[in-house]
Amino acid sequence: MVTSVGERLHRLRTERGMSQRELAEPRYTAAFVSSLEAGKRTASVEALEYFAERLGIGVDELRTGRAADHGLRLELALAEAESGGPATAFRELLHTEGLSPAQRAWCHIGLGHAALTVADLADATAHFEAADHLFTTAAVPPHHRAHATVGRAAALRHQRDARYAVYLLTEARDELTRTGHPDPSALLALHVHLTVAHSDLGDDVQAADAAETALALAAGPRPTAVARGHLTTARTLLDAGDAAALPEAAVALAQGRQALREAALHSKLAWCHRARGLRRGRDGDREGALADLAVAERLFAESGQDERRVDTALELAELRLAMGIAEPELPSAHNSVQQARADRLRALMAPGAAEKERFLLAAIAGFRDRGPRPELARVVNELADLLEAAGRGDEALRALRAGLADVQRLNSQT
Repeated sequence: MVTSVGERLHRLRTERGMSQRELAEPRYTAAFVSSLEAGKRTASVEALEYFAERLGIGVDELRTGRAADHGLRLELALAEAESGGPATAFRELLHTEGLSPAQRAWCHIGLGHAALTVADLADATAHFEAADHLFTTAAVPPHHRAHATVGRAAALRHQRDARYAVYLLTEARDELTRTGHPDPSALLALHVHLTVAHSDLGDDVQAADAAETALALAAGPRPTAVARGHLTTARTLLDAGDAAALPEAAVALAQGRQALREAALHSKLAWCHRARGLRRGRDGDREGALADLAVAERLFAESGQDERRVDTALELAELRLAMGIAEPELPSAHNSVQQARADRLRALMAPGAAEKERFLLAAIAGFRDRGPRPELARVVNELADLLEAAGRGDEALRALRAGLADVQRLNSQT
């Protein structure tokens, strides 16, 4: 319910047990206070400041009815919703009086990510577009809009349009650089999602470039704990009711929300470690590759991305074999491509030529329908080399011809 200054003045005075004379003197009269409370007169700025001081509140609270910490408490409620609250918390906040356009935008971002978790892509896209519109109309700096772009890109990836997702993310990243707003939180989100989108496209070089930047921006291994610490500090300062502590509460809130954004990206850092690990392996840094791929496997497992975990576990197994580490236990495959990769590794570990040949043939059969083409070509070459070494040159030539035909067929399907 909207109240007038006079009504607020009356309520606050009576709550404190003050008479009109006690509030008014020595600068004003009881009759003046009475006329203000009745809405017959309008208080000047000087009068408002005087009465606010007498009542022990800020002048803005007397003028608007909102406490000095009202905006910060809305920020805290938003941060607590972002820290793992239900989607209904964002919906309730959207109906809260005094919410700024930027705060409304963040509510839509929260609802968009909640929709993504249940694969409601139309709802998710609508929320991210609403957030982008609110940020634009509120004329906030571009690093805020970058988070709406990240959401739109995530929805596009779920729709199998990683290429357009890369375009949007790259445009947003370049805008931050061009306009002088290199906000670390926004850049981290953009580069993490660029890593994932480039990986979806099979562009390992671009994925590794984005991953290097993302991992350099990631502050530490426990962003959730850091965020909770900042939010607890902010709530303690706000609950103390000390106006002098409000700037500190604002800083704690800002730090907490930045840590929350990083926490939301924590599981996707697995993609960054994987992309960087693959690059390190190609560059001959096997120890670095081993460390990165091990972290990626753990993060994929912790976030329930089991199919990606298996991919990474197979890459780790191949690296360990190349390093001469004890033969690894291979994970259970989720699809034919993973089974083909596992069969190739079994061929590398097999002690006899006949067993190697059997596993290589199984791997070729697995790659033949779905690829990837480079892996099919590699296994065909390995089989041909094995046959050639055994003096079976004609069979090696036939294997190469058949493999080339399969690679060309896969090319025509893409």
